Parts: sequence; structure tokens; C-alpha cells
Amino acid sequence: MKQKDFLKYIDQHEDDFFHLILKKAGIGTWLRDNQRDLVRLDETMISLWGMEVHWSPGQWIPFTEKMLPMISGMSITDQNKFKGVIEGEDQDNFFVVQHKINRPDGEVKNCEVRIEVHTRDEKGVPLAISGVNIDNSDLITPKQNAYFDQLTKIHNRIKLYEKYDQGIPVSPEQDGRLVLLLGLDSCKEINDSRGRDIGDLALRAFAKSIYSNIRDDDEIFRLGGDEFVVITSNVSRTIARRLVERILLHVSQVQRPVRLSGSIGGVHLAENASLASALSLAEEELYKVKSSNRGTYSLR
Repeated sequence: MKQKDFLKYIDQHEDDFFHLILKKAGIGTWLRDNQRDLVRLDETMISLWGMEVHWSPGQWIPFTEKMLPMISGMSITDQNKFKGVIEGEDQDNFFVVQHKINRPDGEVKNCEVRIEVHTRDEKGVPLAISGVNIDNSDLITPKQNAYFDQLTKIHNRIKLYEKYDQGIPVSPEQDGRLVLLLGLDSCKEINDSRGRDIGDLALRAFAKSIYSNIRDDDEIFRLGGDEFVVITSNVSRTIARRLVERILLHVSQVQRPVRLSGSIGGVHLAENASLASALSLAEEELYKVKSSNRGTYSLR
């Protein structure tokens, strides 16, 4: 095709080229019917969420039921902003939030979402909202990339030790903080019987299940092998036990690639502590569980 013919072709198919560019850039668009809590997604958005098998472009998707459970990592400020706008308490017609998408294949996408309100009812509640999701997952600098475990896509031990090298602070206003050491039960047996590829998928599923069931302000790190660390924000002993029980329950419900089981040892900190001492105490508790009653937990 000659250059002039090619340019003419572009002029005649401008929308197709525009959508191709958006797709290559990882930019997806959506439209929300706020009254019915439904969202329509374009092809790129569906791909971004890893839901090509389940959703189709133009299909109305129940947001709260289908999409919201896959979203995490949104700050409290962004959560309040989004909630305020869609309920009509905030009259801002354009705003930006950031969140993570937990895809069914275990991959986690980091997104910046630019949202615009188009029409409101007489009470100021939005009727139609559109958004643009920008995939920022590949925009991590080399230094930042060094902080992520390449298998599970969560922070690694480098980030853990750098952040808490000076200790784990507990302010007087807090109920305390929880340090958990979590182990995937039978990881070696999975590798030996099913192969390391399945073992890797099991570790990813284990990490995803933990990540999906901690709170937004809590943190998860891969310590190494089949062990992960969770450090919580402000939490009482009662809430700590509920959190641990929720994690174990959801881990036990994972059936693919194999049925999972996890054990947890933890320590509740009432005052400042070094990372080394907290991990040592958590390790003692985890050893108790793994040596006698796998699939459960022990908190000090």
C-alpha cells in the first residue's frame, strides 16, 4: 500500500486506529448507570480485568456484585471521595482515584481511574458516570520493581526490611499492631507430587487469598519460600483474631490449582518492637501450629 493510500485508509478508519492505540496503551473506558448500579465496559477494560471469558463489550455488569470484590488497595481518602460522589454528597464532577484489580488469574493490576459525572437528578445524585482506567502496572521504576516479588506480585522481604528496619511503631492511640507469619501447608508435597508449576500457582493463589482478606491499611510481604508476613495497622486483640480466622477460612476455600491450607503464627504488639523480635515470636507461634495442628493459628 502506497503512503497516500495508507493515510487515506487511516482517515477513513480513524476510530479503529484510535481504539487500537488505547488498547496498546492499556487504557480502557466504561460507563456507569448509577441508579441501577450497572457498568458497561469496552474491550480493553474487560481485558484489563482478565474477564474476556465472562464479560462482553457493551454488556451491563452489576458493579457492586461483580466488580467491587475484585478491587482493593484504594486509600481511605479515595474511598470516601468515590462514595461521596456517587451518593450525591460530593458535587465534584471530575476526580481521580487509584486502586488495584485482583484478576481471576492471580495477576494484580495497578490502575489510575479518571472519573467524570455527566448528569445528576434533582437531589444531585449522579445518573451517568464515565471513567477511564489507565494501567500503571508497567510504569514501576527499576527501584520500585526491586521491592516486588515477581511470582506473587506483592512486596518482598527487601521492602519489608527497608520499611521496618528501624522497628515497628505502635502509638499510644492505637489498640496495638499485629505481626503475622503465614505459611502455605504442604508446599513441598505439592511441588513433589504436582510439579513446580502447580506449586507456583498455589503460592500465587495463597498470596492472593491473603491479600484479598486483609484490610486496606494492612500490609503483606513475601518473606521467602512458602512464608508471608502481614503487618496490620491499628487493631485490638479481638479484631486480630477475627482477621486471622477470616484469612484462614478463605484460604481453605481455594480449590484451584489445588486445595489450599495455611497456618499462621502471630504476635500482638502493644508497644514499639524491632522487626527481628516480632518475627522471631511469630515464628515460634507458627512452629507450634505446624508441628501439631496445621490449618489453624496461634497468637501471642
